[in-house]
Amino acid sequence: MTDSVLQAMTPASRILFTTDFLSGESRPDFSLYTVPAGLDRLVELTALDGLIDHVMSSDEFSRDPETSDSWLAPRLHAALRLRRSEAADRSIWIWLTVARYPSYVRWRFPGREGSTSSKRFIGGDRDNALSRLWWGAELTRNGADYGQVQRAFQRQDIANTWFALDAFHNRAAALAAMRMLPRLSSKAINRLSNALNHFLTTIMLDAVAPLQGPDIVAIDEWVAGSASMEDLLQGELPPGPLEDPVDTEMIDRVEDLVRRVAAEVGIDLEEVGSEAGQR
Repeated sequence: MTDSVLQAMTPASRILFTTDFLSGESRPDFSLYTVPAGLDRLVELTALDGLIDHVMSSDEFSRDPETSDSWLAPRLHAALRLRRSEAADRSIWIWLTVARYPSYVRWRFPGREGSTSSKRFIGGDRDNALSRLWWGAELTRNGADYGQVQRAFQRQDIANTWFALDAFHNRAAALAAMRMLPRLSSKAINRLSNALNHFLTTIMLDAVAPLQGPDIVAIDEWVAGSASMEDLLQGELPPGPLEDPVDTEMIDRVEDLVRRVAAEVGIDLEEVGSEAGQR
């Protein structure tokens, strides 16, 4: 049974992260460093196995693995049902990338001269090849709706800059950003990220869009369930946790804030507009 459930990796396993491992020339035995995930339940990986196999074998993504992010992120989140507090444990992500899915990591991030960067295996939430997808989906979903998750991963500039901002942990801020960022240039995305981060050192974002904590009942019901491969592989997105969506008024407030910051640094958002018709 343990072969198909989520586990964790001890820090001592770092001794095996050699140059040969990063390039795929060696396959170390991580079993001595593998421990139970320490959750209150067993998290099955069969569905996630299927998703990873599908992505890596798909002609749609074979030429440009980067394009798989927007498809995989919401489905990975739906398949790997974790609470935020559980997903904050880096040891489970390290086990997933180094012991369970190292081939995917090297496929998605081949690196220079065929050697994948170690941060894609043992990095934090922004860098680990799989945790970046889970957290990106968690921060940009709107209740059970994963629609904005796809937009968040259409541009790598968004994942590489905005996911690192503390502001992105405010879901109203994340959703407001998704109204504008996918249409901006790479330069504008990066400039606006730096400007907003600096601006928020002087104000509290939660004062602009105060949000309640997660719906514990909805999250517990969600993590207790599971997703079927049939649902995950169909064209439509699967549903996420049945939390109430963010109040549109709060998203509007943050959007106004972002627009003011953009104006201060000379970024013209007029052509971007407000996606009122898509709310």
